[in-house]
Amino acid sequence: MFLKEFWKKINLDKQIKDKKELESIINYQSNNNILIEIKDLSKVYKQGKKKIKKVFENINLKIYENEIIALIGPNGAGKTTLVEIISQIKKQTSGTIKYHYKSDNGKENIGVQFQDLAFPRGLTVKDFIDFQIMLSKNNISSEFLNEMLNTFQLSEFLNYKVSKLSGGQQQRLNVLIAMMNKPKVLFLDEFTTGLDIAIKNEIKNFILKYAKENNITIVLISHDIDIIDQMAQRFVLITNNKIVVDTDKKTIEEKFKTVSNFLFNYIKY
Repeated sequence: MFLKEFWKKINLDKQIKDKKELESIINYQSNNNILIEIKDLSKVYKQGKKKIKKVFENINLKIYENEIIALIGPNGAGKTTLVEIISQIKKQTSGTIKYHYKSDNGKENIGVQFQDLAFPRGLTVKDFIDFQIMLSKNNISSEFLNEMLNTFQLSEFLNYKVSKLSGGQQQRLNVLIAMMNKPKVLFLDEFTTGLDIAIKNEIKNFILKYAKENNITIVLISHDIDIIDQMAQRFVLITNNKIVVDTDKKTIEEKFKTVSNFLFNYIKY
């Protein structure tokens, strides 16, 4: 009994020490221009007459040009909700978001790929792409579109009904639609779901090339450790309703040796 309590205390002390070390890593700085500035952002939902579900509170975050951010945290931490608020799909309970680019409409310069997207029934892949081109204010060249269709292996499915595509094919179309407008900020929410290894790597490489050539910032939500490690330069960890880590990959590797160690220790998948 004594040994059991002793080791329990040792483990608890280690958890407290690790938590203090973890929560001290909010030191990210960049010389790049700010694209989106979030101040004191909170989101709560009312459940019944008195109960309140707190998603997150007093979130402060700056998103800069030309960076790839891994937005990580346990399921239910509010990652997708934060993206929906930044994209003006949902409204925050309190706090402000400032968009530091020319358009007053923040969502015009944002591309979003959500993990679950309901496509309209009856439309073909070509119909859906043509509709997105019609809505776009940017010139989307046929060369660029064909390159994307080939990379995402969708060229042969242009006349297929979207509802008849497999889950992986719909996911590829979902990512393509988010990217084709060349947004300033691209949010990718579990974009590797349903993809085999070969096409996952091909799409990953295309996204990295596309972001570099077009000065696009990517905010990545993923449980795919390899993808996070290979793509992200900056790590933002949300847990217990707040941001507890905001730092670069170099700092993560200095403190935890590898990104995998960091994720395995602090993210509950």
